[in-house]
Parts: sequence; C-alpha cells; structure tokens
Amino acid sequence: MLVQQSVSEVSEVRLVKQSCDGVRLVQQSLEEVSEVRLLQQSVDEVSEVRLLQQSVDEVSEVRLVQQSLDEVSEVRLVKQSCDGVRLDSNKKILET
Repeated sequence: MLVQQSVSEVSEVRLVKQSCDGVRLVQQSLEEVSEVRLLQQSVDEVSEVRLLQQSVDEVSEVRLVQQSLDEVSEVRLVKQSCDGVRLDSNKKILET
C-alpha cells in the first residue's frame, strides 16, 4: 500500500508490478497530480486494482497499462470531492 497525504504536487507516480497479485494506491489531499502511471507485466491474475483520489484539484492524466495479463477481474478508479469520474471494469465512464 502506497499512501501519500498532504502533498502539494506529485509530478509522476510510477508503480511497476511483476508476478504480483494486487496493489492499492491511495492519494489524499493532493493539489495536483500530473501523471499516475501503473504498469503491470506478466501478471497471472490481478483480482483488484483500486486507485482512490480524494480532495484532488486537478488530475491531468491517469494511465493504466496492462500487458500479458491472463485475467483482470476489476479495475476501479474512484475520485471523490472533485469533479470526479469512475472507471469500472466495463470501461464505462460514470460521472459522480
């Protein structure tokens, strides 16, 4: 679990997982996140990848790259207390 609190600016957060089951990235009280990149390579199964962003003024780019995955059961992007979008496993964008 990677938790970042009370950060003025995060230019890039890159998380690389190889041969892992799952991870949770939580960012709270960020004024600006220019890029959040999650790379997963050669993963047999990822049961859940959840990115939570709360009290975020601006998120310019959120990139999720998955290569050579046998199964991804859920990919959820939840943003609260901002403009906010939710990306579910069906790749539908729902405004909250």
